[in-house]
Amino acid sequence: AQDFNTTRSNRQNSNSTINSGGAKKVVQGSDGPYNPWEMDDNNEGTVMNPLVGGNSTGGNNPLSSSVSIFAGVSAGGKDYTGNGWNGGLEYQLPIGRMLSLTAGVGFSSLEFRYRFSGFLPEKMVGEMEETIAENSWGITTLSAGPRLQIGRKKLRADIYGKAGISFVRNPKQFIGLRDEEGKVTEATGLARFSGNQTAFSILTGAAVKYALGRKVDIFINPYLHFYPAQNISFTQKDAGKALENGKDFNFELFSRLPFEKTRANLQSMGLNLGLTYYLFK
Repeated sequence: AQDFNTTRSNRQNSNSTINSGGAKKVVQGSDGPYNPWEMDDNNEGTVMNPLVGGNSTGGNNPLSSSVSIFAGVSAGGKDYTGNGWNGGLEYQLPIGRMLSLTAGVGFSSLEFRYRFSGFLPEKMVGEMEETIAENSWGITTLSAGPRLQIGRKKLRADIYGKAGISFVRNPKQFIGLRDEEGKVTEATGLARFSGNQTAFSILTGAAVKYALGRKVDIFINPYLHFYPAQNISFTQKDAGKALENGKDFNFELFSRLPFEKTRANLQSMGLNLGLTYYLFK
């Protein structure tokens, strides 16, 4: 009878003593604490938490919602962009042990560049370069997509892909030769950039994270931002049509040329540094 009562008492203790202080629900049995859902066979005596998805002694909670803030440098990848900077904010919602959904907003500023036609005389190109204003491309992007996490310790890696809408602000430019009053006119102008445009875009990259504490990660993130279709438009003259006899540039012909609509594609790549803060731990 005594052995039966002892066994029943142990079972009652096992079923009734639960740590309710968070996600780690550890049951106190007669042989010490254990997890009723999962044990780490590779690390004896270490409790695994299925709600956290990893060892309770290392790293942050990959199944906790989080907010990330980042900033860094960018480099343009086409004829009309140079170097610049970018920054943004993201929210991550976990949907599995290694998978989460990410939504965010980002802004980038890229230096304006212009590739002159090889048909223009060198002296004319030098004079036209002086009319380029110090205005930059401005791109604001709203995007969302999946993020895959690799690793569960303090040092981890994320791979992601996001699709979204980019709002492109063209730099205000009127490139050409100045007249006697120091202005670029329809006759002396070569290219004009202005206005705003909207385009579908894709962001992809990877982030290497290191846990600074229970709630904060620091990360470094190389990325690529590109557009499946041509996403900018501007007007310019076709300098090749101002050649006389197919080889000699004629300014009189050039001054009478119409401005033609041109479409092009912007893309950029860069490197960000950021912080992730876990909301519920």
